[in-house]
Amino acid sequence: MPLPARRSFGGHHAGLAQDEIRACLSVDDVLGRSAEREILGDDSFLLPPALHKLPELSRYWALSPHPAGLVETGRGCPFDCSYCSIPAVFGRGSARKPVATVMAEIAAWRQAGFNTVHLVDDTFTRSARQLEPLLSALGDVGSDFAWTAMTRADLVNPALLSCLGRSGCVGLLYGVDTGSPEALARLSKRAVRYPDIAELALWNVEAGIAPTFYFLIDLLRDTMHDLELSLAQAARASAVDPGSVRLIWCVSYLERPSPAKQDMHCILISRHPTLTRCGRPSATIVTKFGA
Repeated sequence: MPLPARRSFGGHHAGLAQDEIRACLSVDDVLGRSAEREILGDDSFLLPPALHKLPELSRYWALSPHPAGLVETGRGCPFDCSYCSIPAVFGRGSARKPVATVMAEIAAWRQAGFNTVHLVDDTFTRSARQLEPLLSALGDVGSDFAWTAMTRADLVNPALLSCLGRSGCVGLLYGVDTGSPEALARLSKRAVRYPDIAELALWNVEAGIAPTFYFLIDLLRDTMHDLELSLAQAARASAVDPGSVRLIWCVSYLERPSPAKQDMHCILISRHPTLTRCGRPSATIVTKFGA
């Protein structure tokens, strides 16, 4: 006899508003952090992705010239950036998925026709020692396999990046956020060991890795001086690797910037000599992100 169906609600919203969801929705479970641990009592038992239940994967290939599979390798982040929901959802501890499980998921994506995967982990390089077994396994997959990941600027060095490149890494996403020390402090970034961004870009390029640097524009309490410092840092990265910068325009629900301030930001960005090449921007502006 089949078990009765249970109504479960999970994800970031559930992790941030468990009591409100329980009060407003008729559900059996509100899974706030690790659903595997809450349902099974042990998050080391993870089923491989049921790719056969997805729509025809060629539909996804039609939307992207470089489709990539997603493989979660870790959860949690030891940092506590003020804008980030990860510590509230998963906690400031961190857990890594077993290497064998990660490699089985990669094999499933490759069997489905994907030769590139993005390794989902908010601070992928938080422990170089713990990464060694995974990097060794990734390096054995094959020359036609590539992967990308996300980390912090102060958690890499030339030797580590070279090791990542040899294991198949072709891209890393960095949340630089701002070039202003005062704004970094307001964000609780604890960024006391940030390398020079031009050197960081060069380290990546020399390792065969394409870096992407994300800056948050128009944060709460930001001044025009903060913006100018961010643009100066973005320009230095772009001088090494044009197109590596993403400017994320933030819109706060607590404080709406005036149209005049927004116009001034656009003028500063559009007229910046390094961020604009041959009349076209070399930094991508991603419009409006709720904060």
